[in-house]
Amino acid sequence: MHGLRAGERGKSEVFKDGNTPHAGQTGSDTVLADRIRQLRQERRWTQAQLAEKLGVHQKQVSAYERAVHAPSTNVLIKLAEAFDITLDYLAFEAKGQAGPVQIHDRELLRRFETVVKLPDTDKSLAKEILDLVILKNRFKDLVERGET
Repeated sequence: MHGLRAGERGKSEVFKDGNTPHAGQTGSDTVLADRIRQLRQERRWTQAQLAEKLGVHQKQVSAYERAVHAPSTNVLIKLAEAFDITLDYLAFEAKGQAGPVQIHDRELLRRFETVVKLPDTDKSLAKEILDLVILKNRFKDLVERGET
């Protein structure tokens, strides 16, 4: 609904399930909703099974998949972990297409550019090392929040 201001009328979009968007909702919300549904169905999980993994009620998962409600940041992180995917893929990337990479640390970017040129065995090692650093920081965050 580009170009419309509050109080103006225009043709509203309709989601796949026939519902119209709620205030503030856009077509990009349906991308996330569709992605959640697709990933859940690929794993043959019920909404209740996914809800249990996320620590939310099944009705909330249904609302996410219908683009009625958007998941909180914490739930997005739990979704990415449950599906074993990146947040970028969950929210932005089309399947099979790389999403935009925004690395503002030039030194880190140069290192990644170098790693890409390495043999596959060395790339795998670099990924394992990065995974360990990420895991260490996730654990540290859990400890600091008292969730261990």
